[in-house]
Amino acid sequence: MAGGLNTFSTLDVPVANPAEGAILDTSGVVAEKTVYISGSWSGSFEVLGSHNGRFVPILKFESDGRGGPQTIRRDIKLTLKSMRVRRNAIGNVNLMIAAQAICAC
Repeated sequence: MAGGLNTFSTLDVPVANPAEGAILDTSGVVAEKTVYISGSWSGSFEVLGSHNGRFVPILKFESDGRGGPQTIRRDIKLTLKSMRVRRNAIGNVNLMIAAQAICAC
């Protein structure tokens, strides 16, 4: 990855089901990002991304809940101004993004 310091951001996971979480501004990080989900759930969580205000699905994490707690890591290489989570699942998870800042400030 090219850029500045490593940054870690938490994506807001909505409590309601189905629902979309708050928007996270990702305009200050490079295109190459790693998304982590950890927890135990049944259903799906989608990570949505936007560069123009219109959100589209970029990642989908699905589980039937039978495997117990898990952590999954996925890499993406997309320039996005913002991201959010769409919940259609039962259970508790954390979603984080790891990336590098655009500048080394």
